[in-house]
Amino acid sequence: MPNLTDVNHQFRQLHDEAVRAYEEKRVSQQKKQERIGQLQQRRQEHISTMIHALQLDEHTFERIAHEEAIALQNHLREVRPSLAKRTISGAEDTKQLALSPLFQIPNQKIVPIYAATLLASDPTNLMGNPGEHGNPWILPDNPGQVKIRAYDAGAGWGCAAHPEPSPPTNDASATFWYYFVPDNYGIWNLTAFTTFHGFLILKARSDLFSCEEITMAIIATMNVYQDGIWHTPVDTSLAYDDAGGFDKGSIDDTLRYDTAESFDYRIALAQGDPVWITLTINLHTHAQGGGSYSEINFSEETGNFIQPGIVAAFRSG
Repeated sequence: MPNLTDVNHQFRQLHDEAVRAYEEKRVSQQKKQERIGQLQQRRQEHISTMIHALQLDEHTFERIAHEEAIALQNHLREVRPSLAKRTISGAEDTKQLALSPLFQIPNQKIVPIYAATLLASDPTNLMGNPGEHGNPWILPDNPGQVKIRAYDAGAGWGCAAHPEPSPPTNDASATFWYYFVPDNYGIWNLTAFTTFHGFLILKARSDLFSCEEITMAIIATMNVYQDGIWHTPVDTSLAYDDAGGFDKGSIDDTLRYDTAESFDYRIALAQGDPVWITLTINLHTHAQGGGSYSEINFSEETGNFIQPGIVAAFRSG
């Protein structure tokens, strides 16, 4: 039987590695955003030249962007209460999971969640998770139900964007850790179950002179660690949107995001050597230009959260 002290020691090492990898990723993203900002600045110079040639006033567009930003705040005050204030216990999710046909497969292992690592550059994106806090992470006391969010609000005239790093509020992630020891060598099929209860708010106007843009992405990544080696990560895109700009179309959506998902990984595993299975849910948002807004929220009030289930593991060869 595994020694809890040894298992927790290894988990702490892997958790620390995940934190370092996240910090390195943020630095890389900021550098990328600076390069994008330089391209945006050159685009702004071309647009300004065109505006002057048409004898238009740039200050008019700045004023319109300011009015759009005020309208956005009014919009958020109107739509947020109905999205945030709802009651979901998670009990129905558990019952639905129990009926999965996957559990009828003989000789499979049911692997419970061991821990969760929550990461975000802005600690407000991880509010509502009691537990051990670090920078920029939380080890929640209850890894079976966690709260994360990401959001970005555009500012100013979108066409006049200057090179700035992404705001710290625009991303967050939750990694769920599962531990088991294979009792046989062979090809193992691993299926992780997770339910989501949250909402999305997406807003951007598409026309030639607003330059409002938004992006939003929810990506799940599953991976396996054994004998000191991380194997190949498998990504699943759960949600994506890219709107605004000159040609992408306007968007003004407020959506509930309630779904149950399963994620599969197939791999050869050695007998008797401990295995860590991870499922990471990544949130990313971006908004440019006053009045634009992108939010993914699995956090607000009691009815919005992510609830990881078990991993079902069975050997197929």
